[in-house]
Amino acid sequence: RIDGLQATIAAAVEEQSATTAEMVRNVTDVSTGSQEIARSTSGVAAAAERTTSGAAHTSSTAAEVSRVAAHLRQLVGGFRL
Repeated sequence: RIDGLQATIAAAVEEQSATTAEMVRNVTDVSTGSQEIARSTSGVAAAAERTTSGAAHTSSTAAEVSRVAAHLRQLVGGFRL
């Protein structure tokens, strides 16, 4: 009877060890996935910042082109044919 109990306990301990090992693998996978998501999020944020900067530069350049065009219209308007 003691042998049977020892075998049952040993099987339960082995099953618990296997379950614990699987939990560790799952936690490691989740951790790796979280790190990848964090890197991707950082990349998206950097790209959004570059896009915003580029849009501001484009807007500034367009405003300058508009000012130059208005000045040229004024200069050309002074000529008589």
